[in-house]
Amino acid sequence: MNTIYKREMSSFFKSPIAYVVIAVYLFVFGYFSMSYNFAGGSVYIGTTLQTMTSILPIIIPIITMKLIADEKRNGTEVLLRTSPISMWEVVLGKFFAAYTLFVIMNAATLIHVFLMAAYAPLPIAETIGAYLGYMLQGLLFVAVGIFASSLTESQIIAAIVGVVILFSTTGLYSIGSLIGGWLGNAIMWISPLTKYAEFANGILNFASVVFYVSFAAIMLLVTESNMERKRWN
Repeated sequence: MNTIYKREMSSFFKSPIAYVVIAVYLFVFGYFSMSYNFAGGSVYIGTTLQTMTSILPIIIPIITMKLIADEKRNGTEVLLRTSPISMWEVVLGKFFAAYTLFVIMNAATLIHVFLMAAYAPLPIAETIGAYLGYMLQGLLFVAVGIFASSLTESQIIAAIVGVVILFSTTGLYSIGSLIGGWLGNAIMWISPLTKYAEFANGILNFASVVFYVSFAAIMLLVTESNMERKRWN
C-alpha cells in the first residue's frame, strides 16, 4: 500500500493537476472567506466551509478521475492485478493519496482562521466542528470519486460520473426539504449535508462520524470488489 501511496502522491505533484486544483480551490475559498468573514465581519468559518461544499462535487472528481481510469487506459491495471499486493491495498493506497491532497488543500485555508483569530475571539467548538465535518465529508467524496474512476478508462467520463453521483447525493437535502414530512426527513437523513450541519453548529455526533466513515468504507469495498472481479476474470 505504501508503494501505491507514494507513487500516486508523486504523480499528483509531477503533473500540473495538483497545483491547478489547489490554486483554484484556495482562490474560491479566499473569495468566500473575504465575503462572509472579513467583509461580513463574521468569525464563523462554518459559513465559508458550508458554501465550499457546493464546489466539492466538482473539485474531488478532478482529483480522483485518473487514479484507476488511467491504469486501465495505459494497460497498467493488468500489472496491478498480477502483482503480489491485494486489490484492497491498491484501492487504499490510491484513496489515502487523494485524501492527503485534500488535507493539504484545506491545511492551507487555516491561514484565514489564524487571521480572524488575531482580530477577534473565535467560536472554538463551531470552528473545530465545521472543519471536522468538512474533512469527513471530503473522506466520503474521495471514496465516491475513486469508485467512479474504477468504472471507466476515460478520465473525463470518470470525472463526469463522479460529479453526477456527488451532486445527486448532496441534492437529496434539497429534495427532502421540498417533500417534507417523514419521507422528506428520511431523504434528508441520507444526505451528507444534513450531517455536516450538526458539526458546523459545534455538535459532535458520533452517529454522524460513523455515517461518513461507513459510507466511505462501503464505496471503497465496492471499488475493491469491482477490481478483484476483473482480476479473476
